[in-house]
Amino acid sequence: MLKLNRRELPTVTFRRVLPEYLGPGGECFFAADARAGGAANPAYLGATERAMLVAAVKDLRLKAVITDEAEISEKSADILRDTFRARLGAMYDVCVIEWQSNIMDGDGPIICNRENFMALLDAHVPEIGQALLELEAEVLAAGNAILSETKATIKN
Repeated sequence: MLKLNRRELPTVTFRRVLPEYLGPGGECFFAADARAGGAANPAYLGATERAMLVAAVKDLRLKAVITDEAEISEKSADILRDTFRARLGAMYDVCVIEWQSNIMDGDGPIICNRENFMALLDAHVPEIGQALLELEAEVLAAGNAILSETKATIKN
C-alpha cells in the first residue's frame, strides 16, 4: 500500500491585494492557507496565552520601576509591539499551513518562510500590517465557528 503525503485542507483561505509598488508590476498580493485558531486549537490558545502573560508581567514590572508617564507610554508601545509579534509567531507556528506573496524583496519575489513572514511586521507598510491583522482575525473567527458548531452538535 502506498503511503503518500496528504495535503492538509485549510480552514482559512486568505488573500489580500497590496499596493502595486510592492510587487513586480501589476497586482501584488499576500495569501495564506491556515488552520483555525482560538479555543478550537489548544496549541494556538496556549501559545497566545503565554505571549499575553509575558506582556502582562513586563507591563507590571515597567510600572513598578518607572514613574514618568511619557516613558511608561513609550515602553508600553514597545510591549504591545512585542506582544503582537509573539501572537503572530504563534499563529504562524500553529496555524499557517503555507503562505504566498509576490512582494518584491530586492530584485526577486519574497521567499515565503517564517523569517520573512515575521519580517513583514518591520516593513512599516500599513497595508501589510492590516493584512496580517485581518489574517489573525479570520483565523480566530474560524476557530469560533468550529467551537459554535461543536456546541450546537453537543446540544442536539
